[in-house]
Parts: sequence; C-alpha cells; structure tokens
Amino acid sequence: MKNRKNERKSKGTLRHILIVFSGTFFCATLVSVATNAAAANLKPIFLVFLLLLAVIAIGVLFDVIGVATVGANIVPCNARAARKAPGAVVTLKLLKKANVVANFCCDVVGDICGIVSGALGATLVVIIGETVLDTVLISALMAGLISALTVGGKAAMKGVAIRYADRIMEAVGILLDYKNWNKLFSAKGKTEGD
Repeated sequence: MKNRKNERKSKGTLRHILIVFSGTFFCATLVSVATNAAAANLKPIFLVFLLLLAVIAIGVLFDVIGVATVGANIVPCNARAARKAPGAVVTLKLLKKANVVANFCCDVVGDICGIVSGALGATLVVIIGETVLDTVLISALMAGLISALTVGGKAAMKGVAIRYADRIMEAVGILLDYKNWNKLFSAKGKTEGD
C-alpha cells in the first residue's frame, strides 16, 4: 500500500517538474522574444528603460503574491467562502495549493522576469555604448542596477507580503474571480446609488 502511494507521489512530483520545466521554457522564450522585439522598436532610450522597470516590477509583484500565498491564514478565507464573498473560493483554491502557487509566482515568473530584464539591460547597453570601454563599463553598471532593483524591491516587499498576506490574497482572489466581477461592480453600484 505504501509503495503505491509513494509511486503516485513520485509520479505527481515528476509530472509537476516536467510541467514547470516546459511551461517555463515556452513562457520565457515567448516573453523574451516579445520584450526584445518591443525594445528594438522603441527608439527613445527611456522607453526601453521604462519597459525594463516594468519587467522588474512584475517580478517583485509576483514575489509578493508568492510569499503572501504561503503566509496567508486559510481560516478567514474559509469564513469568507462560506459567506460567498467575491473571490473567496478562488483564494481558497490558491491557498490549498500554496506550494504550487508560490513556486509559480516566485520561481517561474521571478526567473523569467530576471532573464528578460537581463536581456533588456543588454539591449540598453548596446544602444548606449559607443566604444568597447563604454560597453564594458555600462554593462557592469546595468547589471548592478538590475540586480539592486530586483533584490532590493523583493527585500523591501517581503515584510509587506507577510504582514498583509490575507489582504493580498483576498485582492488576488477577487482579481482572478472574473466570473463574479459583474456581481461585485453591480453590488458597489447599488450601494453607491442608495
């Protein structure tokens, strides 16, 4: 009996690893192609820099969601789901799969954003650098800046993610519960009208 459980568990783990591997490969490739194409078509340097900042911000945001998923308390979410509060069922599903959600948010999306931000940084170095010396210096500064913004942003937001984990996950659940958006907005409209 234990052997069958262990076999199913190892098959599930292997399947999860293969899904993460292939999903990350295809997502990273598509996002990298899209952002590099966008960067190549953006003429002013500050637009490429804004795109770079947006990619870093997405990585930090998903890290916050991943940390909040692990740190959120499932009990208030159960109560909200029993009251049929908007997004509560979705949040409950996310919290029950916290390890998968945290892995996706922190590792998959975080690593994709890291790779894409590095590629955008390299694009900026090519645009800005005119001589070999310029390129080496700008490349080093760009790597330092991207690393500092990514690691510093994640470090600054970790405390927020832990402190407000329940609220963050409630907001994520509402955002992902697109089927009930019309109920949410119509309920707000009624209270505002009354």
